[in-house]
Amino acid sequence: MKKFMKICGITVLIIFLLGVGMATIGKLGGGDRTLERQVLDGVFSFGSDVRDWGVRWLWNEEWNTYDLNMDNIFDYAYDVLRSGESVTDFNSEEIQNMELSLGGCKMILRESADGDFHVRAEKVQNFQTYVKGDTLYVNSLVSGSWSFSSNSTVITIEIPAGFQFEKVRMSLGAGEFTSDFLSSQEVKLELGGGDFTFENLTADALECELGAGRVTIEKLSIADMECEVGAGQIIIRDAETTGDLDFEVGMGDLEFTGSVPGNLEAECSMGQMRFHIEGSREGDHDYNLQCAAGNLRVGSTSFSGVAADKKIDNGTGSLYKLECAMGNLEVTFSE
Repeated sequence: MKKFMKICGITVLIIFLLGVGMATIGKLGGGDRTLERQVLDGVFSFGSDVRDWGVRWLWNEEWNTYDLNMDNIFDYAYDVLRSGESVTDFNSEEIQNMELSLGGCKMILRESADGDFHVRAEKVQNFQTYVKGDTLYVNSLVSGSWSFSSNSTVITIEIPAGFQFEKVRMSLGAGEFTSDFLSSQEVKLELGGGDFTFENLTADALECELGAGRVTIEKLSIADMECEVGAGQIIIRDAETTGDLDFEVGMGDLEFTGSVPGNLEAECSMGQMRFHIEGSREGDHDYNLQCAAGNLRVGSTSFSGVAADKKIDNGTGSLYKLECAMGNLEVTFSE
């Protein structure tokens, strides 16, 4: 997780810049509204630049890109199809893991009509699929870019009913991705752009990294989860969890509805985080709350615009550690 004090430092810097601007206006005096407007515009513009610089440089992170290109997603020991269509069948007995590296395409993940895997690609530009060891690989990149259109490649992956992977890794650029169901011991999702919808996702451990994309999970059953959202959005509904959850939002948006009987760690810098906890009350958890210049509300407890630090020990063994810098973080409960 990123350090909370870094965002606090950015907050102080922006406030300082505003102070410098107001002091300059005071010294100039005289009611020149044009000059006053120019000074304010300059201060706010510079402040925005500093904010973006702070997010990117201090955190050393690009939130809206993933490095998908022709050189790093294709294994040239296997054929790369440059045009046309492809239909490939795989015996389920040889597959335990799956890796997808897809950019600028449409992907559909659905149930197979038999006990085997089937991978179909239409409107191909650059595509390959193969099994290496016990891992199914599906790689596709449209024109070396992430742009998506109606003429882009369409990939359909069919998985046997009830099949559980050991590990699934998805690296996705811009595009449209849908999954009817997915079950795996470990799932890692990297989404740089585009739209991904899971109808039903089951995993022991789930790790998500979102750049500027959007992920919607309609039904989620997991033990542990770790999620980082840059400027994207993640919506999780009907979640059942048994382990620990760790969420971080930069300038994006996160909405979560479901049970969290274990530990919850949530850090919001300049985005929005909303949790609706089902099956428990506010007093069923312990709290470590920090708020810098944002809005933090947990049940009956709220902070707004003032630096605050509060610990609440209800002796429950379930700790909610919540940090809010300049964004909005809200937690509500229902039994």
